[in-house]
Amino acid sequence: MQSEKFEFLREKFPLLSDLGALAEAVIYTDPGSATTRLRSFAEEVVEIYLCNNGFHIFRGDFD
Repeated sequence: MQSEKFEFLREKFPLLSDLGALAEAVIYTDPGSATTRLRSFAEEVVEIYLCNNGFHIFRGDFD
């Protein structure tokens, strides 16, 4: 799914681009789903930040 607001992320962070686009697509019809997608977006941002700053994390750490 493409989004004008999140498409700039696609080249380096395709998952972030997809999550942002999905949240944007349902924000008015299903705010709860949009919130869930944005939570996943935020978790991915934190994981990318930690990995890029020398922290080793396990996928299960965020469950």
